[in-house]
Amino acid sequence: MESLFKILGGVFVAVFTAIVGALALLVMLPVAALDGWIMHLAWGWFIMPTFGVAAITWAMATGLTLLSSWLTFQISAATREDGVMQRLVSGCIISCASWFTMWITHLWIIH
Repeated sequence: MESLFKILGGVFVAVFTAIVGALALLVMLPVAALDGWIMHLAWGWFIMPTFGVAAITWAMATGLTLLSSWLTFQISAATREDGVMQRLVSGCIISCASWFTMWITHLWIIH
C-alpha cells in the first residue's frame, strides 16, 4: 500500500510540474514576443545609428531579450505569489511602458 502512495505521489508531482511548465510558457511566450518586438524597434532607433551596425530581425531581438532575461534572472516574493494572468498583464504593461519611453526618446532625438 505504501508503494502505491509513492507511485501516485510521483505521478501527481509529474502532472503538477507539467501543468506549471505549460502555464509558464503561456505567460513567457507572449511577453517574450512583445519584448523582442520592442528590442527590434529600439535596436533600429538607437543601436544602428549610434554604432553603425546591421539591423536585427524580430527573432534575433527576441533571442537577445530572452538571453538577457536569463542572465539577470531574479525571483521576488511578489512574483512567486502572482497568478498566471497577473504575470501576463504585468509583463505586457512593463513592456509597453518601456516601449513608450523609448519611442518618446526616439522622437526627441530625431527632432
